[in-house]
Amino acid sequence: MPLPANITWEKLVGQILQWYRQYGRHHLPFRQTRDPYKRWLAEVLLQQTRIEQGLKYWHACLNAFPTIEALVQAGRDRLLQVCAGIGYYRRLNLFFDAASQIVARGTQFPATYEEWRALPGVGKYMAAILSATLHDEPYLPLDGNVRRVLARFLAYPDDVYTRQAEKEFEQIGRQMFQFARPSHLVEALIDLGAVVCRPRRPHCGACPLASACQARIQGIQMRLPVRRTISRQTIQMRVAFCHDSQQFLLIQYREDELWAGLWGLPRVEELPITPSRAEQQWRFDHFLTHRHVVFDVLEFAVPNPMLVSLTETLAKQSGRKVRLAALHNVRSRTEDLPGMPAWMHRILTYFAHREYFSETFGGG
Repeated sequence: MPLPANITWEKLVGQILQWYRQYGRHHLPFRQTRDPYKRWLAEVLLQQTRIEQGLKYWHACLNAFPTIEALVQAGRDRLLQVCAGIGYYRRLNLFFDAASQIVARGTQFPATYEEWRALPGVGKYMAAILSATLHDEPYLPLDGNVRRVLARFLAYPDDVYTRQAEKEFEQIGRQMFQFARPSHLVEALIDLGAVVCRPRRPHCGACPLASACQARIQGIQMRLPVRRTISRQTIQMRVAFCHDSQQFLLIQYREDELWAGLWGLPRVEELPITPSRAEQQWRFDHFLTHRHVVFDVLEFAVPNPMLVSLTETLAKQSGRKVRLAALHNVRSRTEDLPGMPAWMHRILTYFAHREYFSETFGGG
């Protein structure tokens, strides 16, 4: 891309770094360490998660697993338990697999982009940001913030999530990396997108790229970036909340199911129980990035001998882990309850405070 006659890449990069020194998010705790375990953990937890929410889980994980060895020793189930509610559980399973590989080879962390990329669950973005921030390798991590900054800077008219767009953005990155340490420039571009070049109401007057930004010059910044439309698949699930006065039944989801490795309610059709026996039934919606899940929850209040029998039958017929959990711990995320998805906590909170949540869930 040709720049205006009075502007060079060196000057633009200098302006970005000057802005970053003054306004960057240096307070973020994972920015204050080059410990590969802590930085990697932060990137895993912050993917497609609000930063405030992601940091809560980051601190919780470091309290539970201060080192990668402690994480692997604690086990996969404990990781899923501590991170219950964050969503995107496949990334946590893959993270645990990769952490186990690193510990198995003597806790030797990757030192290059290619080595990071070779780990389970480490894609191009993750490998780029870790190799850039930890090792100053010239790789540009194309998250939503960076794509938005570059799309507006170039007035890029096409979908920013195509391979062609990535090639053009990476070329811009290579030109910029000539004049800055990758670790500094990468974090500056990410912060620029998060703080100034925001999706709505960008602060163009405060942007260090304003003088050369083609979208600002053309007045089309609010129309960019162009991105593919995400359509959600609708899934219906009929699940059974089986309980006596003290315990309720949980099943662990398989690797080929949504929420793999987490614990939730079994499907009604998996149980030798007649739906007409349900004490109550209601419906609620749960939204994931690519899915809209419609839950029909059937409550079965049964005596303890029947609950135990259902548990044993389900374990035998499904070949999966099945357990009973204490009802008095329904709001806990401690070791008293296994790792569960966010919708399970919604259901359990409803049962803990039925009257308060009746309008949220509806009835009938």
